[in-house]
Amino acid sequence: MTKSHEPLRITRGAAFTAAVSLLLVFLPLLTSSNAQQSDNNAADEQKNRAAEAGAKQRFSFGGKVEVLALGTHGPDDSRWWAGDGKPLKSLPAPLIGCFVRQTDERGNKLASLPVSWRNGGDTVNAANVVWRRIIVRVDGLPDDADVRWHSSGAHATGDGEVSVEGQTNPKGYFSRYVGVPPEQKTTTIKFGVATGKWTTEAEVQRFGRTAIGKQNHGIVFSEGFDMPNGATIIVSHDYFDQDVRVVAFDKQGMLHDSAGRGGASGGKVHQMQATFPKLNRDDIDHFEFQTREYEYVETAALPLLIDPPAKP
Repeated sequence: MTKSHEPLRITRGAAFTAAVSLLLVFLPLLTSSNAQQSDNNAADEQKNRAAEAGAKQRFSFGGKVEVLALGTHGPDDSRWWAGDGKPLKSLPAPLIGCFVRQTDERGNKLASLPVSWRNGGDTVNAANVVWRRIIVRVDGLPDDADVRWHSSGAHATGDGEVSVEGQTNPKGYFSRYVGVPPEQKTTTIKFGVATGKWTTEAEVQRFGRTAIGKQNHGIVFSEGFDMPNGATIIVSHDYFDQDVRVVAFDKQGMLHDSAGRGGASGGKVHQMQATFPKLNRDDIDHFEFQTREYEYVETAALPLLIDPPAKP
């Protein structure tokens, strides 16, 4: 059967370059002051919902954040304490390993805070920073949930692994180590969960290439193209406060989620490459860029205990 379109031959580098070029041209226009009043009202409503959620102790799905332990993180033997500062004799969820992520929550590099990690030696070095570990649990976490969390005052963070009864990173368990100034005595965790219905912000045909503005945001699609591992599209956007994904609808109307949601950020722009395994571009009818909101809960101020208690 003769195809109506020849496959686009494009390298990954060329696709990224094209998407960035489009974004630099269109994004300033898309985020201008010409936004409609209805968009402003929607943004105000979103801020009000976020403020209300921050004051809650439980998420709308019924779960809550439980701080299991806080501890030291360095070359000395680890010491642990509860959220009220009392020493712990044992851990309900032992931390068995960490890896360094030298970026902030938006993926920007923290070159001013060099961090070194040596597996097995439990050694972390950084200038003018005190390191602490935090282990939390969220009960009733939905299977499709995406999670983000932030510790107040943290200059740098790294994600860890939790082991519970031999299972690594079971659902609902999270760990992190944070670097804070030596004089900081407490930290507050802002924990966000995105779950539920997705909202389509923009869509593009498989051969399309477009830039779209909505609610003071910008979205730029490259043209869809084929890669060895599946149909691919590059999307650049500035939706940093929402959970985002790119999906494809085939010609039968079936939704396909992309493999992974990674990407790279530069300033106020995030670029992601969405790949759909087992699909060719000609199998796809259109792509959609979708978002959903995070619901936030904050903990009380947690003691960092610059002079931690001795082991009980």
